[in-house]
Amino acid sequence: MTDFYNNTSNLDEKLILERLTSVIVILVITALAIFIANLVFEKTIKKTIEKKAFSNKINTVSLVAKNFINVVIYFLSITAILNVFNINTSSILAVAGIGGMAIAFAAQSIIKDVISGAFILIENQFNIGDYVTINSIGGTVEFIGLRLTKLRDIDGKEIIIPNGEISLVINHSINQSRAVVEVIISDNTKYEIIESLLNQAAKQIFEKSDNFIAVPEVLGIQEFNNFGYKVLIQTYTKNGLHFVAQRELRREILNVLSENGVNISNLKEK
Repeated sequence: MTDFYNNTSNLDEKLILERLTSVIVILVITALAIFIANLVFEKTIKKTIEKKAFSNKINTVSLVAKNFINVVIYFLSITAILNVFNINTSSILAVAGIGGMAIAFAAQSIIKDVISGAFILIENQFNIGDYVTINSIGGTVEFIGLRLTKLRDIDGKEIIIPNGEISLVINHSINQSRAVVEVIISDNTKYEIIESLLNQAAKQIFEKSDNFIAVPEVLGIQEFNNFGYKVLIQTYTKNGLHFVAQRELRREILNVLSENGVNISNLKEK
């Protein structure tokens, strides 16, 4: 009888030792897998950032992907450890699957935001600092995340837009911007002189400012009104600097015309 208990005890100890060894091996493999995955991601991110301008988006997408892989590795590791102790994981997986479906159904809007945010980041639709119009709301992009995007409008207000609600985006900073200034002249000076002075102002501001891609062009008289007549001037500027360029051009026009005694009824930007 004593030998039977001794043998049983030895078997129990051997079984416990085998299971502990298996758990240790699983944990070591898990740690190695996570280390290798993180190392590969870091090297890939570093190489990609060296070649791309939008490093903030690459970091965001890579971080999400890396965290997802780490979660998968941990989940597989826990499942393997449970199997070592002969715990039926099929029922746990079934419950987890049902629970996951319930959570996913309850969080449809969040999932939609995250998926939309991933596409915004991957497709590089806009960058931080770009001036954009999203769903008829204009502003400068201050933050891009997987769930939401933040804009700062001209009044300084912060606008938060869930990515899942973004349906129409106009990025004013991708290509060169068009700047337009309308000058309303209420003066009896001949138009040829007015046009010459406007061309003078256009050339001067082009030489003074680095915001202009081309010398502003005087297109001519656009229309007559109760104040006099309206002259249209247009030019192209660097990305997103059309508002700044319009202010600079208006100031230069005002100075040149005032110095030459020409009356200006109004100046406004389009």
